[in-house]
Amino acid sequence: MKYRVRMDLIFKETTDAEDIIKFFRSKLLPKLTNFLDTTGEKSWAELEECHHDESPPQPCKVIKRIEKE
Repeated sequence: MKYRVRMDLIFKETTDAEDIIKFFRSKLLPKLTNFLDTTGEKSWAELEECHHDESPPQPCKVIKRIEKE
């Protein structure tokens, strides 16, 4: 069995979002597991610009993606 955590965190300030990415990279990424041998899945985190509150709404834009190697 494996345990999976998924989150969708929305911040007003880019510095808050960057702090979460830095924490993920330094503290959590080294502990993560990939399942490339059986499912092809990788552990990852993305930082996105979200434009859903605009009129008309625009798609999100990935700024940064971090994957477990």
